[in-house]
Amino acid sequence: MIDMYAKCGELEKAREVFEQLPLRDVVSWTALIMGYAQRGQSDNVFGFFDKMVAQGIKPNPVTLVVILSACSRSGLLNKSQTYFEAMSKDFGIDPTLQHHTCMIDLLSRMGRLGEAFAMVQKIPLNNDKDTTIWQPVLSACAMVGNLEFGKLAFERVFK
Repeated sequence: MIDMYAKCGELEKAREVFEQLPLRDVVSWTALIMGYAQRGQSDNVFGFFDKMVAQGIKPNPVTLVVILSACSRSGLLNKSQTYFEAMSKDFGIDPTLQHHTCMIDLLSRMGRLGEAFAMVQKIPLNNDKDTTIWQPVLSACAMVGNLEFGKLAFERVFK
């Protein structure tokens, strides 16, 4: 119900359902947080995340994708780096390709292409075969007119 109301833009109803739950787990928290993230309400995203953690609910990998995506959409580089580092250190979650992609997208859109490329190179996955990590870099290169990085990203996407 939380997810349905949130996807329909009825965040107050989603929150009402959430608050009536006798037991709130990571799935219900994540559904609520995702609803606010989809509507661009980053203050609520981070507020509810902090409440979740304060109540002893440990985020899962999906929760952290939502948080990193919200940071990316809001251009919050320092905050995203803090959450990215906390994943493994505080929550015991190894970053997945999706987590890295959120960070690479944010770095790329902020024009920090060198850092984005460095992060791509450090990903412990076979990144040459997965275009999802190169597409944000390629898009950013097109926006800022960086032909050098653009050519490299283009070659990786079509490799």
